[in-house]
Amino acid sequence: MPEPSPSHIDTFFDDPYIKAGHVAGADRTVTITKVDRGLVGSDNDKQVRPIISFHEFPKPMVLNKTNAKRIRALYGPDTAAWLGKRITLYATTCDAFGEEVDCIRVRKEPPPNGQV
Repeated sequence: MPEPSPSHIDTFFDDPYIKAGHVAGADRTVTITKVDRGLVGSDNDKQVRPIISFHEFPKPMVLNKTNAKRIRALYGPDTAAWLGKRITLYATTCDAFGEEVDCIRVRKEPPPNGQV
């Protein structure tokens, strides 16, 4: 798997979750190893969100509704059935909080067999 650009600003911060900069530059096909619940957000606005872990990354990813819907379309609503399944992540931009920001998205199609 290609390494993220060491000069991308996201790689300079010790965030607990992967960010768009960690997958920038190329699609990243990953294997789901865990889906859990986690408390995320600012100190004044913590919310329970799905947290998804991958074999290929040491950090997990907060699963937003858009990506959850895409994985659900691929593998069904039971998150236990997602374990061991492969998805493809890519970096793009999206509108959030009234501005365009970098984000991670899940491809709508499953990765081809044998893709790493």
